Amino acid sequence: MEIYVSEVAYVQSLHHLVDTCLKQARVSGVDEEDVRGIFCNAEVIYQLNVKFLDDLQKRVESWKGNGEEEIIIGDV
Repeated sequence: MEIYVSEVAYVQSLHHLVDTCLKQARVSGVDEEDVRGIFCNAEVIYQLNVKFLDDLQKRVESWKGNGEEEIIIGDV
């Protein structure tokens, strides 16, 4: 499912941004105001997308072997 694969890639990219780039900026002495300006709400966006991906994964798993033709994700 394309939306699931895209979301996995997006969350991986956000993880790299937050876990590598943002942390490196903070430990390298970049002014915190500049860090906030550059990375804005990256941590919040990452957390929200991790939650969305978890919900989406549960939904996709519920389709397997279900035999249903209707696939709904709008409520996730």
